[in-house]
Amino acid sequence: MIRVLKGELLYIVWLFPSLLFNVLLRYIFGPLFALYLLGNGFAKIIQSSWTLGFLHRLL
Repeated sequence: MIRVLKGELLYIVWLFPSLLFNVLLRYIFGPLFALYLLGNGFAKIIQSSWTLGFLHRLL
């Protein structure tokens, strides 16, 4: 009985960090990465529109 409990405790201790890591990855790093990509996309769109406007002024 005690041995089984010890094994389960070890399993929980081993499982919990990976579960926590999954949650962190899914709910924190995922949205941050998406926001970073969106920000990059917006910056590129703004840059390209600015360069287009600049070229339009030149022409």
